[in-house]
Amino acid sequence: MFRSTKLLGALGAAGLALGAISGSAAADDKFSWYWTGTGASDYMFRGISFTDEDPTVNSYFEFAYDTSSILGTAYLAFWTSNIDNGAYGPWEQDIYAGIRPVTGPISWDIAAWYYLYGARDGADSSDLDYFEFKIGASVTPVTNLTLGVT
Repeated sequence: MFRSTKLLGALGAAGLALGAISGSAAADDKFSWYWTGTGASDYMFRGISFTDEDPTVNSYFEFAYDTSSILGTAYLAFWTSNIDNGAYGPWEQDIYAGIRPVTGPISWDIAAWYYLYGARDGADSSDLDYFEFKIGASVTPVTNLTLGVT
């Protein structure tokens, strides 16, 4: 039973990864949203398996607003995954808020991320939750080549 459950989970995650579901829409030219569902054979975060080397299913949802100013696009996003690595689990919810300005040839991504974790056995998950800040820049020097750093 254990092997068949892992096999079915791996096949399901692979199917989701191959047929990544995505969608987007715009109410007008300023507002937009984007959703993606994916799967993978393992969820690795900074070199550690967060699913105990089992399959994972992820969902990403983003609301965006084009400010038509130096701030570029402002966004609020949510990323969710199943996890299971001992202290962490059974889920992770990441919340992002940021802006994507463009200055000359450089596209920026400046954001704050908040990681929330479910906790096992009634433990206090607030010991696991944390903030992180991000700044990234990319440039496209020639068609079909983008260079970036985060």
